[in-house]
Amino acid sequence: MLKRTFMILLLVIAVFVLFSNQEAGAVANGDGVCSGPEIANRECANFGANVIEFLGARDGMCIDSSTVEASLPCTVYYYKYTGSTTNQINVAIPLYLTKVVNDPAEINCSQFLTNGVGDPTTGFGKGFTTFGICRIAQTGTSFPPIPIPTGANFYIAADRSFFDRAEPLAWQVRYDSKTVWNSPLVGPVATVLPVEQTGATLTTSEGKSITYAVQGGGVTITQGTGSIVPMEKTKLCLPCVTGQTASFSVTSGPSAGSYCCETISYATENCDIKTTGADPCRWIGGVCIKY
Repeated sequence: MLKRTFMILLLVIAVFVLFSNQEAGAVANGDGVCSGPEIANRECANFGANVIEFLGARDGMCIDSSTVEASLPCTVYYYKYTGSTTNQINVAIPLYLTKVVNDPAEINCSQFLTNGVGDPTTGFGKGFTTFGICRIAQTGTSFPPIPIPTGANFYIAADRSFFDRAEPLAWQVRYDSKTVWNSPLVGPVATVLPVEQTGATLTTSEGKSITYAVQGGGVTITQGTGSIVPMEKTKLCLPCVTGQTASFSVTSGPSAGSYCCETISYATENCDIKTTGADPCRWIGGVCIKY
């Protein structure tokens, strides 16, 4: 196993943008009416006389509100709203999926309420400390530069993620302070697509091997010596100043102010993160296998 007190990863990244439709089966048909199967699959919900239909989710790059560039890896969830344009839509989004896409404008919220305060008018989401409440403008949306399903008129964006019909999000449509409707509907819930793998093997450039398994959403090492590093403990270190010749020592680490390190929030599945000496880390199932 590669042993170092500090890893400096200097990466030259070539980005190929791939738009992928995540739908494993049918989504709502966009006709403005909820059928029985659509309701059962949490793809369509009635809110009084109003309807929200889920039209699919696609990966791509969202607009960074600070640079106005399409530079944020994201998943966009598309919906069609049919009903009164004066109504307010609220949805509770898991906060752990708003680390990269984290500005209200990036998520497509007029307001993104956190810390369990909830909607100040209806109280929706009050006490939801692990969710943010997104207040959405349901029409007139400017979409990210990702192919849009026919009929979609609003969206929510989150960090790269997946939806699960067995775990729908909580939604609310408000007419006024006394008239509200609540219903479950699919949206972003999972950071990693469930993968089942057994007997997979990693081999370093030095010829050392590790065998691992991915089952039930967890990663385990079944043979060899290595360690599993969670995403929140994996750092990428780059020179603080562009073009800077930074000072680094394996024993003492970087000189003060020469390298800036931040937590990795997204990596492509089965990606090897390399140094000049070996292949120390393989991104699998949302964790880094160091070997």
